[in-house]
Order: sequence, then C-alpha cells, then structure tokens
Amino acid sequence: MRTRYLPTIDLSQNGLMAALYNGGLMLQPGQWFTCDRRGKPSRFIGASRHVVYALHPPHTTDNLAIKTMRGVFKKNQLCNRQLK
Repeated sequence: MRTRYLPTIDLSQNGLMAALYNGGLMLQPGQWFTCDRRGKPSRFIGASRHVVYALHPPHTTDNLAIKTMRGVFKKNQLCNRQLK
C-alpha cells in the first residue's frame, strides 16, 4: 500500500508547532513541511519534546539520508527512554 502524505504543511501557522510537540499533530516520516511561508520545504523525520528531526535541502530527496536520519531518531528515542 502506498503512503499518502498531506500537502506541504507550514508549521508556523495557528499553533501547529505546539500541537506537534504535545502530540496533537502527528506527521508521518517523510512528510514535507516548512517553518515559514518563504522557506524551502524540509522532510519530517520525527519530533520529541521541543526537538524536530528533519532533513533540509538539498538532502530531502536522498532516500539513504532519510533512512539514516530515521535510524538516528529511533536510537535517540530509545536512549531517552532508558535514561528516565
């Protein structure tokens, strides 16, 4: 089954960044987003307590970079859980 993404999301609007941090907004890894209307789109990797993991241009179309960053995000999540 093919993954379906939303159109590029501008996280600077209407409290979307806060919603992302508190779990009210869930994005799929690979989702395109910007932090302002003028910015080039980045690829969402993951989010945790005030940190957004993302790939920025020119690496947004590099599948190896996306997989590598996803691995880094998962490893950091596991380490954070073990420290609690």
